[in-house]
Amino acid sequence: ISCLQIMAVVVKVMMLMVIAMVMMVVVVVMVVVVVMAVIIVVVMVAVVMEVAVVVVIVVVVVVMVIQ
Repeated sequence: ISCLQIMAVVVKVMMLMVIAMVMMVVVVVMVVVVVMAVIIVVVMVAVVMEVAVVVVIVVVVVVMVIQ
């Protein structure tokens, strides 16, 4: 086995390692983005729910006062 063949194998292995690392990073980034999106949606829903509850309470109080 010549040095060039060994070098070629090493380069191939390194390339595979780099590709695997990039894939891992991409997957991690995608997971983080999805988690962030879910958190944002949950926060938005919670805020909307709180606002809706406050509005309902205000409307009920106003109706009670008017009556």
